[in-house]
Amino acid sequence: MFASSLFSGPLVDRVGPNYIFTPAGLFLVLSQMLTSLCKKYYQFILCQGVLGGIATGFLYSPAAAVVGHYFHRKRPMAMGIITSGSALGGILYPIILNQMLNHSKVSFGWTQRTVGFIGLFMVIISIFTIKAGVPTRKGTYLLPSAFKNMAYTLQIVGLFFFFWGMFTAFFYIPSYAEAHGMSTSLSFYLVTFLNAGSIFGRLAAGAFGVFAGQFNVLIGCCAICTIMIWSWLSIHSNASIIVFSIFYGAFSGGAISTMIATLASCAPAPNQMGTYIGMASAFIGIAGLTGTPINGAFITHYHGFNEAIYFSAACASFGSVILVGARLAFAPITKLRA
Repeated sequence: MFASSLFSGPLVDRVGPNYIFTPAGLFLVLSQMLTSLCKKYYQFILCQGVLGGIATGFLYSPAAAVVGHYFHRKRPMAMGIITSGSALGGILYPIILNQMLNHSKVSFGWTQRTVGFIGLFMVIISIFTIKAGVPTRKGTYLLPSAFKNMAYTLQIVGLFFFFWGMFTAFFYIPSYAEAHGMSTSLSFYLVTFLNAGSIFGRLAAGAFGVFAGQFNVLIGCCAICTIMIWSWLSIHSNASIIVFSIFYGAFSGGAISTMIATLASCAPAPNQMGTYIGMASAFIGIAGLTGTPINGAFITHYHGFNEAIYFSAACASFGSVILVGARLAFAPITKLRA
């Protein structure tokens, strides 16, 4: 998903969103329909992972860029609202799939097709409502000169290391909870709790970013997430793990929503936002791709979570420090709302 943003981001700046959203949305629906027919592992990888991931990437960066065209001062709030949709889906889809697959007579195939039809309805809405707010740009496809902007480059480096550690909880908090006595039926909903917190965090961070400064909110969310990762090993009871999941979802969601706004703010013109977001997403996506397997290897090798959590906390700490440098490069410390 992140890798395809390298192509979709610049493309939306050059041709507008309409030529991207229609095919990408239909391919996303197609990936769900084809997944309903899969029988072997490699088929799931191709249909859901490759086709679905590419299609999602061609929707993600253009949507963020186009919304950024219409907002300047309230851009963090707008980004918080649009990114909260993915967190809402993260709540609803696991519950829908669990109920249909495990508590009804609906087959796997028709469960996937149901999800596909829901996606088709949403895609149709986006096709007819999303329009570019600025003229398209000409010139080179990518913008290598963007990396001369230290606020942009340092932000990419900082977010890379932060994301390297941040996603560990999203993938391993259920197994961590089960290792400390939580039932499987309850641990299943921990990701739902994470996403529930994420909705609030994305909306609140966006609204707060308008008044406190988007970079300041980003750094604050990253710092609190880092502290929570360091404290992860001290939580053992069901109640504390659930509370951790909700609050971690809130602050990680705040970081995700505000980073789109801060990346877009580094672009010198609105019709370059897609390229700036897309190039950054391609680099940050490498961290998202590799961080979870690295931590999984730690857990498997050491037969526990300590080393994985220490690695994640160290990465998030280093990334948060780098983001402070990006904030100082973006605006003087005397400018409080940055």
